[in-house]
Formats: sequence, C-alpha cells, structure tokens
Amino acid sequence: MKLDHMNDEMQIDMEDAELDDERVKRSRKLLGHAHPYVVTDLMLCATGVLGHRMHQSIMAHILTVAFSSPCRYGIQPLGNLLVAAQADMAEAASPQRVLDCRPTGLGPWLRLIDDEILLEILQCLDGPDLGRLLRVSRALYGFCHESSLWRTLCLDAMQGALDYQHSWKDTYVMQRWRQQCALNDRQGVPHPEQPPRHQALQVRNLFSDMLFQPFLCASLDLQYVGQIENIHRRSRLSLEEFVTEYESMNRPVIITDVVTEWPAFKQQLWSKANLERQYGDLVFKTGRWQMPMRSYLQYCSQTMEESPIYLFDNEYGETAPAMLQQYEVPHWYNHQRE
Repeated sequence: MKLDHMNDEMQIDMEDAELDDERVKRSRKLLGHAHPYVVTDLMLCATGVLGHRMHQSIMAHILTVAFSSPCRYGIQPLGNLLVAAQADMAEAASPQRVLDCRPTGLGPWLRLIDDEILLEILQCLDGPDLGRLLRVSRALYGFCHESSLWRTLCLDAMQGALDYQHSWKDTYVMQRWRQQCALNDRQGVPHPEQPPRHQALQVRNLFSDMLFQPFLCASLDLQYVGQIENIHRRSRLSLEEFVTEYESMNRPVIITDVVTEWPAFKQQLWSKANLERQYGDLVFKTGRWQMPMRSYLQYCSQTMEESPIYLFDNEYGETAPAMLQQYEVPHWYNHQRE
C-alpha cells in the first residue's frame, strides 16, 4: 500500500477545501451573530439537540461550548444549511447560488442515500480504498474521515495490539507505516524516518447531523447538562428502606457511601498508575476485541470520542483474581440472590 493515499496532503482543490471567510462575514452581518455557526431553536430541534426541556442558561452554555470552535473538518449541523442559504440569498443575484457540497460531491445516486446508510456502505471498504475515495470530492472527504470507519479497521487489523495515536486514522496510518518499514528493512529498501502526518482540511458547505454529532457531544461539559437533580441521594441506607422506598416502587436512587468503603478506593488500587503497574500486560475484553490494560489506558488518556471503547470483561476475575478482593457486592443486591 502506498501511504500517499492515507496522507491528506493530496491533489485536492485547496481553494474548494478551505473556508470562505467573506461568506462567513456576510452571514454574521445579516444575522447579527458573532460566530459563523448560527443556530436557532428551530435548527436545534431539527438536529435533535433539544430532546427535552432544559433551562435557558444550560442551553446557552451548550451553544457556547458546542459552537465556540469549528469541527475538525469544518462539518456543520444540518440546520446551519438554512442559515447559510438565508445569508447568501439576501445578497445573491440568483436564489440558486448556495450549493450544499453533499449532492454534487456524492453524485446522482449516492446523494439519494441517507448518511447512516452511506456510512454502512463505506464500512465495506479497506484503508487504501478509503484513502483513494476521500480524494474524490469535499463531501467524500468528510464522510471518509468518520472516526468509526478507521476504528474498526484499526482494531480488526491490530487484534488488540493497539498503539493509539490521537485519532483512529492517525493510529491506522502509523500501524501501516510500521508494517511498510519492516517490509522495507527485510528487502533492504530505505524508508522515511517519520510517518506522514494527518493534516485535516476544512471542508466548506458540508452539512450533516450524523457527522457533526460526535464533535458536539465531545464538546459539551457534562456538569451543565446534568444540572437537573431529580434522583434521591442516600447514605446509610438499610436493606428494608431500600426495598420499601425504592426497589418495590421501581424508583432510582444513588447510594453515596458504597465505593468509598472498598479497598480499591481507600488504597487507590484502581488508579490509572496502579492498574498499569499491576495489570498492564494482562489482556482484557473490550467488546469483540481484546487488548492489554496498558494499551487501553493509553487509549483512554487521548480519546475524545462520543462513544468510546469500554472495557467490559465478565471473566476479569480469572485474568486478575486479586481484583475480586478489592471490592464487595453491596448488601442491597445480595438479598436478590437468596
């Protein structure tokens, strides 16, 4: 595989791929907003951000955080297409001046497919094919950089031997570069000392809720989103109180003095440093893949994914039996086993 297919320093129309500053300035002026990502309540509803009633101050914070900086590839929520259209139509001689790059960039057939289905199709491609396809148009550049595509390729190819590099595409490129270097060494062929670096281009006029959603979720501060307190917090809760007031009533409760009594908490046995020191080389299940604890902790320290990989291993007691002594099942649940 030639790594130039994976490098974003490609033969692409750079004038098309960079942001149009004059266009953004006109939008700000016409709509009286200080930022190019202008989102109204109507557009928020259209993009699914307003799933339930929220306090105005919380919504203001979500808007401030979510749109304080552009998405890595310049992708905007679908509602912003209306704003861009209004801004351009106010000054354009022709109402057809505004062009969403999705229809033209995907062609007459792919443009008819929903974003989610298009992503399913792209998941059938391997890394070199994705690298070639993203050079075709601005729209395909944005879709082919969707993180989940590269995550699946990385985890399938590495079989858990993960060396995460800031993003899944960077990780894939690094892995293929190392493989190519090893092959060149065996053949006595020189190779570059450094792998190609991923330089994200800003794609103009690509509007997609599906592509924008991961950036939005990664940008939100959870302390503002979760300000509505409507679940009881209890400590020193007896079994009888738990059953009578919560279990029998099917009512949730947060019990605040459970984890604090575990040896894992008191002795900091599950801190990142200690987990890496004690279990770094042990392999655990992460979904349908397996990886060493050290690789998983490295991934956790760098990722900003909307839906990260979780370490769920129902056989961890066999892999690391010492962990079974570092916590205990709360007595509120023991009675259900009897």
